[in-house]
Amino acid sequence: MANAVDHNSEISNSKWVSRAQIKGPDAVYVQNGSPVTFTCEISPLSLQSGAYGLFLTSKPPVRWLHDGKEVSFEFQNNISIDTDDTDNDQRIFSTLHMPTVSWKDSGQYTCMQPSTKPASVKLFVVEGTVLCNALN
Repeated sequence: MANAVDHNSEISNSKWVSRAQIKGPDAVYVQNGSPVTFTCEISPLSLQSGAYGLFLTSKPPVRWLHDGKEVSFEFQNNISIDTDDTDNDQRIFSTLHMPTVSWKDSGQYTCMQPSTKPASVKLFVVEGTVLCNALN
């Protein structure tokens, strides 16, 4: 395996001081009209790194993107985003909640923050008949 990459050393030698991780699978299939919630955890990469101090002192807001565009409350007022950065071990949790999804909500959702390696999840909104056919 000459081409194997050690992702931990790749991240530690980069510009990232923290890493985002969205809980759950990389792709989510839901029925049209269903609620969807994505939870993102942002945590420092290393307690020994000098960058850890930067993570502790600087907590810019967590941003959620849908297909590369920032999720905006002005146009999508049924979406809520809650962020909690009070965790004692310096993790930040951000939750994106959509009470009712439609086909236009399908796409890639990304959780990001400056100096944080972003995380993404792909959402597929399907009609009930398509979902039943996919399961058979």
